Amino acid sequence: MSEINSAQEEGEVTSPKKSKYFTVQRISYLAVFIAVNVVVGAFSPRLGSLKITLTYLTCYLAGYFFGAIAGGIVGGMGDVLGCLIGGYAPNPVILIASVLLGVIPGLVQKIKLGKGKYVPFVHIVIAYIIEFVVCTLFINTYGLYLVGMAKGSTFWVYMAVRAGTQAPVVAVNLALTFILYPVFLKIYKISDRSGRGR
Repeated sequence: MSEINSAQEEGEVTSPKKSKYFTVQRISYLAVFIAVNVVVGAFSPRLGSLKITLTYLTCYLAGYFFGAIAGGIVGGMGDVLGCLIGGYAPNPVILIASVLLGVIPGLVQKIKLGKGKYVPFVHIVIAYIIEFVVCTLFINTYGLYLVGMAKGSTFWVYMAVRAGTQAPVVAVNLALTFILYPVFLKIYKISDRSGRGR
């Protein structure tokens, strides 16, 4: 996982083009992220009709630290396996949104915002805003609308309802990402050093 350069001292995570993308170590990490994504999807707590899922968090960390492709794999595989374990077929439209939950952080991470320890937190906010609007409000709402979850409401009315119910879920994931980012950055750096020592 020889991917951390001097920019990471300022909190940024970058991947040099020359490094092999799918190393054994990276595949192992992605397998763990996929497993966690399936578990948090299957065992997400409910507050009344509101399901607090942490798939945003797992997909964000995978995409930000391991790149857009890896993040997309975690989001997509997590959704597919979660559906199969739950005994139903994946919704292709929602699958697209699940993949994007991992892809978007990997792409946002490449946005140059200068240097400083707060840059990753700005990246987090940008990624979550894009994910909320694109994935949750538009793509997921459309996928659910197609299978009749709107119960007679128009697409736009259903979107407005989902905006209110999903905003707290995104807020919880955003807060946890803020808290866990520094922890995962330290783990990532330690892992990188140990990988170089082999």
